Amino acid sequence: MAVVMLDGARARRSELLAALDAVGVIGTWSYHPATGRITLDAALARLYGLGEAGPHEVPFDRFLDGLHPGDREQVSAALARAVAAGDRCRTEHRVLGAAGAVRRVAAYGAVQEAGGPCRGIAIDISDEARGGHDDGAVLDAVAGHCLAARQALGTVRSPLVRRLIDMTLMEVGLELGRLLRRGPP
Repeated sequence: MAVVMLDGARARRSELLAALDAVGVIGTWSYHPATGRITLDAALARLYGLGEAGPHEVPFDRFLDGLHPGDREQVSAALARAVAAGDRCRTEHRVLGAAGAVRRVAAYGAVQEAGGPCRGIAIDISDEARGGHDDGAVLDAVAGHCLAARQALGTVRSPLVRRLIDMTLMEVGLELGRLLRRGPP
């Protein structure tokens, strides 16, 4: 029974990752303060101009180089505060794309314990920002609750439970990405 559930969970995770990659507006990231590096999945690596294949692990300074100069300090400070306090963080920032294109991104992350890595999701909200409608409160609430659940389950030793909450986070993120692409009703 457990093997069938695990195989099903792996299949669903693969489906979600493929869907996230295809949509290209949401992805996962992990910042490791001990090494000064950040890992981005394939979708975010493309969005941040780090290449087509992913995931990409790069020095945090290289990641910051892809942000609008006016946003680099606030992103760096938000992550530093979250890591120091073992807390959650949220940023909205601009990404410098190819041929001068600028994309707006909302990033949500959580640290399991002070000084540890910060893991999270990022959503391309460029269309939302251009359209003038504001789903920010909904995005904050949903992402915040999901990250709190992930953080609360961080001490659970069951790999299956951890995979299930990760899959839930990906599913919520995918749905939020769809919501942003559809725009207001």
